[in-house]
Order: sequence, then C-alpha cells, then structure tokens
Amino acid sequence: MVRPECQRGLAARSRRRSLRGAESPAPCRRGGSCWKPSTDWRDWITHETGDPWWDKFPFFDDTSRPDVPALFVNSWYDTDVGDTAKLFNMFKKQSTSEKSRRNQFLIISPTAHCQSEQGCTPHIVGERDVGDIRRDYWSIYLSWFNHWLRDGDHNGDYKMPHVQ
Repeated sequence: MVRPECQRGLAARSRRRSLRGAESPAPCRRGGSCWKPSTDWRDWITHETGDPWWDKFPFFDDTSRPDVPALFVNSWYDTDVGDTAKLFNMFKKQSTSEKSRRNQFLIISPTAHCQSEQGCTPHIVGERDVGDIRRDYWSIYLSWFNHWLRDGDHNGDYKMPHVQ
C-alpha cells in the first residue's frame, strides 16, 4: 500500500517516466519514510522535455557534425523509437564525410522495449501478434562492431541493409 504522502505526485511522475522510459520509482519503504531519490535523479525526472534545464547537457542537434559510422537500434513499441529514427536521419544528413553518410544503419524490431534479442514465436506485444520475430540480433551487432572496431577495414562500406 502506498502511503498518502507518497501518493501525491505519483501520477505526475508516472507521466514523466513514461515519456523518458525511466524505471518505476519505489515510492515508500515498508513501515517508514518515503524513498528519497538522488538529487540527479530528482532533477532528471522533474524537468519536462524542452525545458531549458536540459541545455547544459550536450546532445546531438542541428549544429552537430558527426563523422562516424553508427548503428541505431530500437523497437516499434518503445517510447523513443521516433527519436531513434530522427537521429539516424540527422546523422545521414549532417555527417561531414560521404563515408560516414553511407554507413548509417537503423534496426527497429517488432517488439517492446529491450525485447529484440529475446524474440520468440509467436511474439505478442499488448494484444497484437507480431508473428515470428526471431533473428540473430547479437550476430548482427557483433559483425557491425567487429567491422568498425576490430577488423580495421575502415576504408570499405559495411554490407548490410541500411534500414531493417
């Protein structure tokens, strides 16, 4: 049971949490006081998207000029899948070299948050049967990272579909 003094603001925190994908806060301890999150966490969860408070944290924007290959991974039913696709497109558009623009990749699996690699058949998300989603995602990730970080073949483009 949630104590009354903890109940206040829980709905607001739930709304913010769903927007940012944060884990559920533990509002109270048994038989005692409400849980006090760290100052950083409290700051993060209480500032809405677009709040000027976020400007002090550098993030990719319209002025960014990357020059690296990138692999963006997300799922259809994740809260920030649109942001992932936007970053993929921004990297392709804003990269400083043609090689970087040619080597941007996006994988969006038909799953909920962090379930791509645990795919089974049939796979149900909510009430929707998305079918057989089994795929060897780990091999895809490892192959991509091996190409760019281990194998040293940085002159050639990576051979895989750019959007999956």
